[in-house]
Amino acid sequence: MLAWAWLLLGLPHLAGAQRAKPPKAAPAEQTWMADNGNGTFSNPLFCNEFSDPDMIRVGTDYYLTGTTMHAMPGLPVLHSKDLVNWEFLAYAVDKLDFGPAYRLEGSTSPPTPIASPWAT
Repeated sequence: MLAWAWLLLGLPHLAGAQRAKPPKAAPAEQTWMADNGNGTFSNPLFCNEFSDPDMIRVGTDYYLTGTTMHAMPGLPVLHSKDLVNWEFLAYAVDKLDFGPAYRLEGSTSPPTPIASPWAT
């Protein structure tokens, strides 16, 4: 008899779960664009962290890289013609082969500065 009571008490919850509204779809992701399309731009130029930037100009082209600490691949290289619109080209460092401690594998201490492209 007690089992039937639990069943009767649980039925309304099961029925309610079946009638629940489906979850709303997640909003579409928007890509950050610094170029406003009217000759102006908005800061920041990048929506992600870009630490210790280093830039060079070669003719009318600009190349930019920034540190990635111990994350690999490292040192992303970007290209721009106008210093506003940047295109990712490649990573300068595929991986570091100094050993697992330098990749923070099984280590509780940070890597030494020589182990990562940090403030170089």
